[in-house]
Amino acid sequence: MKQAYDALYLCHCAVRSEMADASVVAQMDLPRVFACCCEHSVEAMAYEALAEIVDKLPESVANGTLLQQWRGRRDASVRKVILLDAMRNSLYKFMDQIGAWHVSLKGIVLKEMYPKLGMRQMADNDVFFDEKFREQVRDWFVGKGFKVRLYGVANEDVYLKEPFYNFEMHTQLFDGKRHGRLQRYFENHRGGFYRDEDFYLYLVAHEYMHYSNCGTGIRSLMDRYVYLEKHNLDYEYIGAEAKKLGIEDFELASRQLIQKCFGNGFNSLSLNAEDRKMLEYYLMSGTYGTENAGVENALNRQILSTGSKSFAKFLFIVGRMFPPRHRMTVWCELYAPALKPWCLLPVAYIWRIIHVMFSAATFRKTKNEFRNILKK
Repeated sequence: MKQAYDALYLCHCAVRSEMADASVVAQMDLPRVFACCCEHSVEAMAYEALAEIVDKLPESVANGTLLQQWRGRRDASVRKVILLDAMRNSLYKFMDQIGAWHVSLKGIVLKEMYPKLGMRQMADNDVFFDEKFREQVRDWFVGKGFKVRLYGVANEDVYLKEPFYNFEMHTQLFDGKRHGRLQRYFENHRGGFYRDEDFYLYLVAHEYMHYSNCGTGIRSLMDRYVYLEKHNLDYEYIGAEAKKLGIEDFELASRQLIQKCFGNGFNSLSLNAEDRKMLEYYLMSGTYGTENAGVENALNRQILSTGSKSFAKFLFIVGRMFPPRHRMTVWCELYAPALKPWCLLPVAYIWRIIHVMFSAATFRKTKNEFRNILKK
C-alpha cells in the first residue's frame, strides 16, 4: 500500500506543477511505485513530478534504466494524445458536415485541465453522438481503416485501429438495462452539458458506476481534483441533483476525501477511519478495478435484494454461467456473430461455456470468481 500512497503523492505534485521533495522520493521503492503507477494509468503524470529532481536522487534510488523507461511512457502518452486529437478532429469535421451533434466525454475534456500535454493518459476517446447517424459514422471509421469491434447491440459502438486508436461512440451515456436510473436522468442531456455542474455530475455518476462495481483508481481521484480546482461549482445544485441520481452520499464523501487529501498539500494524516478506508479502496483498485472487488460488490447487491447469502451466491453463479439476453447479445457480437438471433440463445449459452473453458485468461478469471464467491 505504501507504493500506492507514494504514487498518489507524485501525481498530486504533478497536477500542482510542483517538484516532488527529493528527500521524500529517496525513501521510495521507485520500481514498485512505477509498477503501481502503470496499474493506475498515471505513470506519465507521476513522471512530471520526478523530472526535475532526478539529479538530486542517490544512485541507489534513481535507476537510470527505470527512469528512461518511465520517461518513455510519458513521451508515448504525449504522442498518443496528439494523434488521437488529430483523428478526433477529423471525425468531428465529418460529423459537422452531415449534421450530427457530438459531445466530448471524460478524458477528452479533462486532459485540457492538466498542466502539461500527455499528463492525463488516454486509453480511448469517448464521444456521445446523434444516434440517427450511427451507420454513417460506422462507414466513416471503416473508410479510415478501423476495425468494428462492436456495433448496434449496446449503448456504445467501438472502433479500433493500430497502433492504439480506440474510439467508443456512445448513443446513450449509460447502459439503460444495467444502469437505468443514471440513463434516465441524463437522457435530457443529448446534445451537450449546459452547466459545468452537469458535466461534473456525469463524471461522478460514471465514477460511481465503476467504484460500485470492480473499483476505480488514482486517475479518477486526480480527474475529480483537477475539475474541482478549475471550476467554481454550485454544490447546493449538485447535492439536489445527486440525490435524484441516488449517488449523493458517494459524491459528498468522495469530494470531501479529495479536499482533505489535497486541499492544503498532500496530507493523508487528516483522514478519519472512513476516509482512509475509501481512499485505500481507490488505491488498491487500479485503473479498472479488481476481480475480488467486483465479486464482493456484486454479492453484496444480491444479498440486499434477496436477504439470503446462500441464495445470493446461487444467483451470482447462475448469472455468470447464463447472463441475461442483452448481455449475451453483446457477447455474441464480439465472439460468435452467427449466434445473435434470439432463437439460437440456448446454443449461444453452450458455446459461451465452451469458449470460457478453452480461453486460458477467461477460464482463470471465471474460476477465480467462483472460488471467491464460495469463500464469502
